Amino acid sequence: MDAFAGAQIVHDSVQRPLVSGKELIVDALPEEEEGGWMPTPFQCSLLLFILTAAAAIYSIRKRTGLWGVDLILFGAAGIVGCVLAFLALFSEHPAVSSNFLLLVFHPGQLLILPYIIYCVRKGKKCWYLTLNLVVLTLFMVLFPLIPQRFDLAVVPLALCLLIRSASNLILKEIMKGLLTSLITVLTFTGLQAQSLPTAPKLVVGLTIDQLRTDYLEAFSSLYGERGFKRLWKEGRVFHNAEYTFSGVDRASAMAAIYSGSTPSVNGIISNRWMDVATLRPVNSTDDAAFMGYYTDQTCAPTKLLTSTIADELKIATQGKGIVYAIAPFCDAAIFAAGHAGNGAFWINPTTGKWSGTTYYGEFPWWASQYNDRQAIDSRISSVTWEPVFPRGMYTFLPDWRDVVFKYKFDDDRNNKFRRFITSPFVNDEVNALAEEAIGKGSVGMDDITDLLALTYYAGNYAHKSVQECAMEIQDTYVRLDRSIANLLDLLDKKVGLQNVLIFVTSTGYTDSESTDSGLYKIPTGEFHLNRCTALLNMFLMATYGEGKYVEAYHDQQIYLNHKLLEQKQLNLTEVQEKSADFLMQFSGVNEAYSAHRLLLGSWTPEIYRIRNGYHRKRSGDLVIDVLPGWTIVSENGNENKVVRHSYIPAPLIFMGHSVKPAIIQTPVTIDHIAPTLAHFMRIRAPNPSSSAPITDLR
Repeated sequence: MDAFAGAQIVHDSVQRPLVSGKELIVDALPEEEEGGWMPTPFQCSLLLFILTAAAAIYSIRKRTGLWGVDLILFGAAGIVGCVLAFLALFSEHPAVSSNFLLLVFHPGQLLILPYIIYCVRKGKKCWYLTLNLVVLTLFMVLFPLIPQRFDLAVVPLALCLLIRSASNLILKEIMKGLLTSLITVLTFTGLQAQSLPTAPKLVVGLTIDQLRTDYLEAFSSLYGERGFKRLWKEGRVFHNAEYTFSGVDRASAMAAIYSGSTPSVNGIISNRWMDVATLRPVNSTDDAAFMGYYTDQTCAPTKLLTSTIADELKIATQGKGIVYAIAPFCDAAIFAAGHAGNGAFWINPTTGKWSGTTYYGEFPWWASQYNDRQAIDSRISSVTWEPVFPRGMYTFLPDWRDVVFKYKFDDDRNNKFRRFITSPFVNDEVNALAEEAIGKGSVGMDDITDLLALTYYAGNYAHKSVQECAMEIQDTYVRLDRSIANLLDLLDKKVGLQNVLIFVTSTGYTDSESTDSGLYKIPTGEFHLNRCTALLNMFLMATYGEGKYVEAYHDQQIYLNHKLLEQKQLNLTEVQEKSADFLMQFSGVNEAYSAHRLLLGSWTPEIYRIRNGYHRKRSGDLVIDVLPGWTIVSENGNENKVVRHSYIPAPLIFMGHSVKPAIIQTPVTIDHIAPTLAHFMRIRAPNPSSSAPITDLR
């Protein structure tokens, strides 16, 4: 009042007081403030904002929608919006016109509340929350520019609604991302499970020397249920597995199986071949640089020119995969173990001990222990081979065979172990050492794939002819069936057949048979390679002058003297072709092939097979094909061979590790084995292997 009392009104230079007088009507004293604290609207809204923010953080971290909070907030905002909308529409007071609070609180929130709650509960995307988030964000950004005064309590309330809209959208995206990730993981896991099944813990390769499918089927009435019949029922059986090269023997067959290639590439053309440098026959496993264990043989796989499936397994597992090869014969063991195996074991034909080579490092303790305690040399005196069944059950016998056989190996002291190795009892010895390798050598005991390469023998006893040992060969298959049954039981017990991939195949050849009796007038004859080469050398001397043109000969192959031809400046191809033409004139010669013709000549099915078995640095300049039925007479007369071109059916069987049973009559070639094993083990195939794997076994 004092300020008004002193005020003056000035008009046309006339000045007069604003207040003409004053009078005190009531002398009111100021009221005393009541005790206690009351929160302001701003403080209440701020507290609500803090609680809403905490709820949003909780829902995001727990990945759960708090639909109850949304029900309260958006429901209350909708009710407030209804009041504001009513005032804005039906009141004429200027204070409620053009109310921008309707951007924050409006009746639509109440109307659309069921849809909001449904989306939050189901985790679905809500278009209204997205729109609300945009509108509230613009409201907060443009808040200072809005031509309307607001209480500051409005800001926390608007932020509550904004946070709930944002948190629900964020939670939706998180759940969508998790779902997408989960679906992706499950999808790729499913694809991986389909295209990349687990690798087997153990791969067992069982190569049966000279096994024949026709014999196997002919003697089937003598088998039990756990051997061959089990393989037939539970395995994928290919009746005819073919070798794609000529001149198959044990060494070349083993190298072909485990390398997936032919001798023309892997270099193992036979058990023995002529060494051009020394002009002496060499064994395919000879290597003087490595000593033997329990043998005076010096052996190594150094003459094998390619990698094998065993080598690739060692490379793929960085040496952790275990590779052992066990066989009656040195070449079978060494070529199965490859260059990088942990060990190759074969029976010493002189002492009966299991032998090895320093090439693979130390001899395993469990193999030495077996030699000391259980080797066949300590038991052979008590081993006698007699037929399992009575004579009447062996139906494939010549008329003259009316007495059953009985062999006591210890009777022939000088050759007892050599005879034992060609009997079916040797297969039980292979099983016994295999059990030691699994039980004490930790083969197949972890998730890293191991390889156990075994070789059985199913050929003629003591390399006699079929006519001489018809009963023995039938009993061999009976005992072979039992050995296979024992092996399958061993693998099932120790590792589990579901963890083991087994393949069974043959070396694809048989020992030479005796000549046919002249009683049936079948054309035959004798071919003497030494006489043939002597006449060839005389022919070349008559043609090109004095000299020793034929340097050596071995196994139907003739080696020319390349140095002499160079000295005389003779064309090697011309000399080879003339020599082949001359050899064709000999009785008993079906065809003579020069090296030039094999390597560079035109293709025929027969030349293809001979070419695959021919190695340009180890084979001769001339290869002679002798007529069927003729006998190739060796120089010493101990290794005469009757030529037969008859097809020898050999099986290929895969079993275990999800292999689906089936019997396939369509022929398959041996070079598919190595890439198929690589496919199962999920490693690369051997470096010479160009064949595709058999992928439909599962």
